[in-house]
Amino acid sequence: MRLFSSIVRERLLRRFDDARVSLIVGPPMSGKTELLRQLAGHGEASGETVSWYDESARRLYGDAQRWMASQSSAAAGTAGLLLLIDDFNSIESTTGIEPLVKAACGHGSRCRLVLAGRRQPRRWMAGARLKGLLAEIDSDDLAFDQQEAAAFLGLGEAERNSAAFRSVLRKTDGWIGGLCYVGQMMERGLDLSETARQLDGRDEVFRSFLEEEVLPDLDAQQIEFLQRIAPFPMLTRKLADSVIDVPNAGAYLVDIARNCGFVRPLNGRLGVYRINPLIRSCFEATLREERPELWTSELSAAAARHLTEHDELAAAECLLKLGEYEAAATILGRCADQAFSMQGQTQRFFALVRQLPPDEHPSFDRTFWMARGAAVAGAFDFASRLISQLDPASETVHGRSDRMDVLRILVALGFDDFEEVCRRAQPLLRSVSRGTPLDRVMVAISLAQASAAMLDWKGSVQALSTARAETQRVEAVYCRTWVSVMFALRYLQEGQLSDAVTELENTLGSEQVTGPIRRTCELVMAECRRLQGDLPEAQRLVDRSLQLGARHGVPETAIVAAEVSSRLVFHRHGALDAIEHLRKFEKALAPSFGERARRMVRLLRVQMMLRAATAEDLRLVERELREIETERATGRSWCRQMDEKQRLLQSRYLIQCDDAKAAVALLQPIISSARQVGRLPVWGEASLLKAVALAKEGKSDAALKAVINVVEVLEPTGCRQIVSDEAALLTTLSAALSRYLSNAGTGLDAGVRAALERLLGAMGVSVGELVAQPIVAEQTSVNIELTETEARVLKLAASGLRNAEIAKRMVTSLHTIKWHLHNVFSKMGVNNRTMAIKRANDLRLL
Repeated sequence: MRLFSSIVRERLLRRFDDARVSLIVGPPMSGKTELLRQLAGHGEASGETVSWYDESARRLYGDAQRWMASQSSAAAGTAGLLLLIDDFNSIESTTGIEPLVKAACGHGSRCRLVLAGRRQPRRWMAGARLKGLLAEIDSDDLAFDQQEAAAFLGLGEAERNSAAFRSVLRKTDGWIGGLCYVGQMMERGLDLSETARQLDGRDEVFRSFLEEEVLPDLDAQQIEFLQRIAPFPMLTRKLADSVIDVPNAGAYLVDIARNCGFVRPLNGRLGVYRINPLIRSCFEATLREERPELWTSELSAAAARHLTEHDELAAAECLLKLGEYEAAATILGRCADQAFSMQGQTQRFFALVRQLPPDEHPSFDRTFWMARGAAVAGAFDFASRLISQLDPASETVHGRSDRMDVLRILVALGFDDFEEVCRRAQPLLRSVSRGTPLDRVMVAISLAQASAAMLDWKGSVQALSTARAETQRVEAVYCRTWVSVMFALRYLQEGQLSDAVTELENTLGSEQVTGPIRRTCELVMAECRRLQGDLPEAQRLVDRSLQLGARHGVPETAIVAAEVSSRLVFHRHGALDAIEHLRKFEKALAPSFGERARRMVRLLRVQMMLRAATAEDLRLVERELREIETERATGRSWCRQMDEKQRLLQSRYLIQCDDAKAAVALLQPIISSARQVGRLPVWGEASLLKAVALAKEGKSDAALKAVINVVEVLEPTGCRQIVSDEAALLTTLSAALSRYLSNAGTGLDAGVRAALERLLGAMGVSVGELVAQPIVAEQTSVNIELTETEARVLKLAASGLRNAEIAKRMVTSLHTIKWHLHNVFSKMGVNNRTMAIKRANDLRLL
């Protein structure tokens, strides 16, 4: 069995940093013990004394009490104790863990307590939770995300973005035990596609694996109950009580959800539970083989119960299992509008639609709701095939031509044919009698997206207003949420962050907004917080929402997810990690969101490459730019929005190549058009780039004026990070900005002064010294703080060694050396190593 110790759980380890008490609860083979090992390594590296106990512990309580007593009396600077308890469920009744929790939460304690187990603890954890001192990691958190699973299985780039890999993730639910079994299959010689096809809980080999590795950690009652609930894709307490002939089935369902990580809330919905797909298929196969009458009767009873509770999708799923296809199709047709407008269950709806057998003579209505479901789910080819099967004469029937237009608009948007969307959508929306309110909402949102892609800002705003008005005519919580998300994106593009935050806060404040779309809202909120400069809050939202929220939604939300997450990776880990992050995003987006989303993320990636590029690396950027230009010339999915992004990127490249005049020529039209329609973030970015170009031309006064103008316009909107993001490029203006600040005196607006001081701080300039001594030579007023590695690389470069020789001397890659030199250049405000060495000598850094 392959090991997963090589997968560093960085996204989980961060969550332990500020917690006095941490709780890790998950099913067997979910990586709890390995996470403890990694946490122990981090603790030792930071100087903590690490003590580890498991079910064989005999002296846990006494040892811990002595340690905490010594810590409470030690000096404040003394490193603390990291106390790790594995499988605490087996020892909590005999060792008295509750006093340890209270002591760790006590005032002045420097002890961190981490507990890992299979079941939730007793009530003694409530105090830490109420005080906000508890970090909780559950089975959802322990599950491998897409990147971790790919690394664990050793997949190449092509396999990471394949349908086979997505199928493996869906079937295993990220459960490490299931992925271990996948690894065993691949080690037997199966490729990923064949593994995905054969991966099934009904397989005898998997059943043997389950019996050997998992079932020994479950008791007989849990195993029996898992078998009984396995036929159901989701289960509530009421449903369990009504269809499962087990005493107090509903109460036991809640209990097993707390104490068995294989049963989890469905998309965070309280009271609705589901089983891990692989485990579920295994237990359902056992029930169907050993007790087929019970399997049939439970599914039939569940279908009837779901219908009485108006859960048509669950009822249809039960009927499809029983082979009652016509009854299932009737139910799906009846709930098609509801599945999208209220529940946001489009993907689930379409998955059920695909299970229906082909109909030789499909009705128009059935074809319509199947094709619409496919289009909204992103299966545009499938939707196109369904449309082509319809008899053209059927469109002459009253109302059908409008519905066909709806389908063609959705498919055209999916294929990035924005002109076709505008051509069909605008006349449909002008007539209030055309289409149902739900169809009109979908058409209006499509038109808003197409207009924005074409930079028709007025058309996009009008379409969004129409969509919001139409949602008032229909009970459509999910649609209203999407309209709110689109409005928030519009406010983001206008730089009106307060309006965007208000829109999202109102949406997230509704208890009806649940599941993936809530995570999508949180990702857009994360971008708002990042632009406001609140990077910790943005990181918290991204950590919680990226995995689910980025896969759900429209191209615009996926692009925002890529941008905010990559910017945060850049701030935490540097440009190289951000480039790799965007590379993975780029390849993952095309299957779900189309070529436009992929190309927009590619533009973000190349922009990040420019941030990391030394003179030697600019050749790679130039090659990327040539390829992008070829795509622009030949690609059907290219639009004005991408053309604008490409020109911004090209201007960055020209600036770094010292062709400032050509950069200004590219930027000026963008500055004029963006300011005219109020797209302040784009205007701000282009204006700052123009300022850099002007400075390179020697026009420092004009450059300074441009920077101050951007700050004065953007600071009241809250878009602080737009200016800070360009600090590295603006470093050459640090002295001029410092003199401006010192000469402006008290007459300068406080917000503008604070913004300029933040910008100078991002450049590495000591603002206090510069303001107090504005006449001192520039090199004495710059506080350049190089890391130990950067200083060593600079000294080796000053000794005359080439990059390759430095890499060999430091036993690292050439790319890493280039990256360190890039950081040195940015901190010193220079463009090459000769200038860096001269500056370092002037500052006596060598």
